[in-house]
Amino acid sequence: MVKIKKCVVALIVLVLVVLIGAFALFYKNDSRLQSKPSLQNVNNNIKNMYDIKHDIEKKTKASVEIRKTLTIKDNEIILFTVGPQLGTYIYKKDGSGRYEFLHGGGPGTNIFRDCVVETDNGNFGVLAGKNYDMRIKGMEVELYRIRYKVDVPKEEFFIVYYPIKVGDKGDRYTDLKLFDDRGQDITLEIFRKYFP
Repeated sequence: MVKIKKCVVALIVLVLVVLIGAFALFYKNDSRLQSKPSLQNVNNNIKNMYDIKHDIEKKTKASVEIRKTLTIKDNEIILFTVGPQLGTYIYKKDGSGRYEFLHGGGPGTNIFRDCVVETDNGNFGVLAGKNYDMRIKGMEVELYRIRYKVDVPKEEFFIVYYPIKVGDKGDRYTDLKLFDDRGQDITLEIFRKYFP
């Protein structure tokens, strides 16, 4: 009788060991149960524009089209579209040549995107958008009660920047005017035509 009890106990222990081993093997091979890399680790793998585009698509959960890029010191400003909607994201390049996501906006229905970028050489206001009918030649913005004038290139999409005296990243302009090549204010005309 004692021999049978020992055999039963040994058999139960053997079955438990096999079950634990099988579960451990399943757990090791099932990626759904493994921990996911943190956003910091994902950002450390961004090395080029292809990786940036992929990162934006993961964040927006949509297919994006990169329309323009601009580098200010070690900051990469990306203007992208998702269908008709505009978005801008800013990435900062570190000493190893990898990019880290700083902040961004969109995609959304704003006619233009804006932000302030901080660098070692001062702060810069950034405006990005679409040059509707290729009529926008210049913009005038007010930021911190100071007015800035900026030329806009004759391109379908643009990113322009201008040095500012004060500011923190993410701050927005409080007034915006659009001008054509004759210096005429076309702000209301553009807004009425494209954003009725």
